[in-house]
Amino acid sequence: MATACKDDIPKVCTGKEHGQGEVRTCLEANKDKVSAGCKAALETTGPGKGQGQTR
Repeated sequence: MATACKDDIPKVCTGKEHGQGEVRTCLEANKDKVSAGCKAALETTGPGKGQGQTR
């Protein structure tokens, strides 16, 4: 997720602390503003796994 979102984090989540979940929470809340690769990583990894996908 960090690699896929490395360009999005400074644009969308400036000032958020790494390691405390703040960055991921911010990215999840701003999914409409992140790149397609970052969005895909959010949907397939960690706590947000599967959110937004239809089954």
